[in-house]
Amino acid sequence: MPNSEMLEAALEYAAAGFPVFPCIPDGKAPLCTHGFKEATTEPEQITAWWTNHPDANIGTSPAAAGLIVLDVDRYKGGIDQELLDQLPHTYSVLTPNGGEHLYFETSLTVGNERFARNIDVRSANGYVLVPPSRVNGKPYRPAPNNTPVAQLPDCVEERLRQRTEPEDEAGNTDGSGIAGGRPEQWRPFIPIMPETVKRLLGKSGDRSAVCCGLIRFCQRCGYSPAQAFELIEQFRDEPALGHYREHPAGFEASLRADTERVFDKPPPSDPEPATATKRKNRFGGRTASEGEKLPPITYCD
Repeated sequence: MPNSEMLEAALEYAAAGFPVFPCIPDGKAPLCTHGFKEATTEPEQITAWWTNHPDANIGTSPAAAGLIVLDVDRYKGGIDQELLDQLPHTYSVLTPNGGEHLYFETSLTVGNERFARNIDVRSANGYVLVPPSRVNGKPYRPAPNNTPVAQLPDCVEERLRQRTEPEDEAGNTDGSGIAGGRPEQWRPFIPIMPETVKRLLGKSGDRSAVCCGLIRFCQRCGYSPAQAFELIEQFRDEPALGHYREHPAGFEASLRADTERVFDKPPPSDPEPATATKRKNRFGGRTASEGEKLPPITYCD
């Protein structure tokens, strides 16, 4: 019998103003070609998607619904609880890995970036899964004693508006323990499509070199170490990642070590054109300095 729970939930989110799109069952990768950019509130399209994929998870782009989500990775430790205690009580979702999504209303739109140690922002350039989605058999579920979505505090909005310049490296680390202020923290964010990840992992050659090449690509696309780790972890069954699965330290520990090693080095500088004539490249002749204008070539969670 078809699973009507996911379709009904997707339609309820859409009716409440949350544009939705389907993600793979029991995973985070999108099923539609352009990922969260295809999110919609149109019942006909939603019904068609979940009729074809009745067990698909439900994704939504917070900014499209006038929201920002703070992704709190409590399971990683090192959370600034004093900072969180300053936030108003709001609607929140418990994630399968022991984290929490805090929802806030705001007209502000920002890219995926770090708010504080092990706390990332999900807004215009990303998405979150919503209940009753499941990953690795574990559900996303509303937190107990939930309240309606609160307004994003002015102090938080101002903090996010000012995050266009590098921070002091001292004392600022993300989920990988790497100092903040690295170039990837303010480079234009280019989301990475699943097809691109598979293509890069499918390259011939040494498996470790192939994987480190993908991590460097994430870095050049503006990903944080935590975002790169989470993206690659979704493809853990790919043959190229076999050495992580076989590593004595385990998949997560060995992948995290490589991610930290790659991100500990600044990304390579974008070369300047040799002459005033721009050489045609895969961006249609535009230089890396115009990255803000480049269309998304890839995708991320």
